[in-house]
Amino acid sequence: MTALEQKLRVVTADAAAARVLAGGADWDVSAMQDQLRGQTKLLNALRETQIEHGDRLGRIEGRLDGLEGRMHSLEGCMDGIDGRMESLEGRFDRLENTVTEGFAKVMELLAA
Repeated sequence: MTALEQKLRVVTADAAAARVLAGGADWDVSAMQDQLRGQTKLLNALRETQIEHGDRLGRIEGRLDGLEGRMHSLEGCMDGIDGRMESLEGRFDRLENTVTEGFAKVMELLAA
């Protein structure tokens, strides 16, 4: 066997090994592309979920703002009721004093 034939055999073996390696690399790249596509789908689904949650939180925040306004309104009404109750309490105290004084006078007149 000549030196040229030996080199041809080595080159042929190297080419066969290169084809095997290239096939493995092709499979690896294909697997990585599949994983990348899966990750992209996952990220897109996550993005959609976050958008939905953001919209929902916005609606909830609006409802809470409305409830807060209603609570402030009720607080104002309660303050008004408190004021009226204090006024009534004062009037009842005066009425009680008047009645007590009146009964005391009646009792004095009856005793006399």
